[in-house]
Amino acid sequence: MNVSEPLHPDFQKILKQFQKRYGVDQGTNYFWAWINKLGLNPEKPYEQAREAFRWAEPHFQLIKSDTEAKWYKVEAAFPLSSMNLNVYTREELKTATKELRGKLVNLNHLGYKQASHLLDEVLIFDAEYEDDVAEVLLRVPNGAGSKLGLDIQKMIDEEDIVHVSIEADCVRGWGWSEEPEGWVCKGLHFTGLALLTKEVLPGIPLTRITPVEKIVENFMVMEDKSLKEKQEDSTFNKTIKPVDKSGRNGKSAAERLAKLNLEVSELKRLNRELQEMNAVLEKKLEIKEKDIHMWQTTVSELENQKEVLQGKLDTAEEFNTKMLADLNVATEKCTVKEKNLEKLTGQHKDLVAEMEKTKALLKEEQDAHYEAATENLQLTSMLTSRNNEILALKRDIEKLTCASNNEIESLNKTIHRLNEKVKKSRRIGRILVKA
Repeated sequence: MNVSEPLHPDFQKILKQFQKRYGVDQGTNYFWAWINKLGLNPEKPYEQAREAFRWAEPHFQLIKSDTEAKWYKVEAAFPLSSMNLNVYTREELKTATKELRGKLVNLNHLGYKQASHLLDEVLIFDAEYEDDVAEVLLRVPNGAGSKLGLDIQKMIDEEDIVHVSIEADCVRGWGWSEEPEGWVCKGLHFTGLALLTKEVLPGIPLTRITPVEKIVENFMVMEDKSLKEKQEDSTFNKTIKPVDKSGRNGKSAAERLAKLNLEVSELKRLNRELQEMNAVLEKKLEIKEKDIHMWQTTVSELENQKEVLQGKLDTAEEFNTKMLADLNVATEKCTVKEKNLEKLTGQHKDLVAEMEKTKALLKEEQDAHYEAATENLQLTSMLTSRNNEILALKRDIEKLTCASNNEIESLNKTIHRLNEKVKKSRRIGRILVKA
C-alpha cells in the first residue's frame, strides 16, 4: 500500500487520528504500518476491510508448514482495457481464471522463445476470481531460477519482480469495443503466466505480487482467538457436572473431560491436515496429468510440424535441382555466346586491318593523282571516272565502317546482357545452394 491509494472515509478518519496523535509524517507512517500489519484494504468500509483471499484458506495450514518454498498472492488480471488495448470482461475472467491452475510460469514472456526461461519449478497452485480480480496462489520453491543464475524468491521480495502478465488465447476471436476502448477477448483461455522484471512494462499496471505469510499469520491468529473464545464459552456454559462414581472430586473429571476435548481437537486437526494433504496430492496428480497431456499434445504438434517442414524441404530440394539444371543450360548458352563473340571480334579486327590497308592505298592513289594532275592536265577528263570510282569506294568504306561500328556496339550490348544473365544465374545458384 502507499499513500496515493484512495481511502474509504472510515480509513480517512483513522488516518487523521494517527496524524493528530503522532504528527502528519510519523502518523502517516504508523497508519500504513498498521494497515500492512493487519492486512487491511483501506478502500473498503472498516468492517469489510480484511483482505479477501478467503478462497485460499483451505491451503493456509499447508502454506504455514511448507519450509521448502515461499507462497505469494498474485493479482493477475482485472476487468478493464490493458495498455495493449486488450479488453478482458468480468464474465470471461470468471470462467477462465480457474484454468490458470497448473499452467506454466516463465520470465518476461521468454518461455516460448527460449525454453531455458521456463520456470518449471514455480507452481500455480490454485486460482480464483474474487472481488473483480483474477487471483493466483503461487508457490516458489527455494532456489527457483537457479538454472538462469537467478533467485526468484529474492527478486520478488526485493521488488526486482513487481508485476505479472497473463498469457492467453482468444479462441472465439476479438471484437472492438468503444467503452472501454479496445479489443474484447472472446473465449478467453489462459495458457500461462509471466513474471516481469522491472525492465519490462506490464500490460496491466495494477497487477502485483505479495507474500502470503502475513495473510496466513493474521488468519491463524484470528482462528486461534476464535477457537479459544468458543472453548471458553463452551466451558462457561456447561451446567451439568459429571457424577463422581469413583469417589474423586469434580475437578479431576473436568480435567479428564478437557483432556478428552483436547485429544478430540487434535484428532480433528490431524484429520483436517490429512484431508488437506490428500487434496494437495490430488491437485498435484491432476496437474501432472494435465502436464502429460500438454506434452503429448506438444509432441504431436511437433511431429506434424516436422512432416510439414520435411515436405517443404523436399520441395525446396526439387526446386534447387531444377534451378541448377537451368543454371547449367544458361552457362552452356553463355559459353556459346562467348565463342561467337570471339569469332566476331576476330572478324572485326580483319575488317579494320582491311580498312586501314584500303586507306593507305587510297592515299597512295590520291598522291599519285595529284602529282600526275600537275604534269598532265589533259588526263583530268580521263581520270574523272576513276575519281568517281574512288569516291564511290570511299562511300562504301564509310558505310562499311559505320556498319562495323554498329555491329560492334550491338555485340558489346549483347556481351553486357549475357554477362548480367551469367551473374544473375550465379547469384540464384548460390541462393539455392544456401537454401
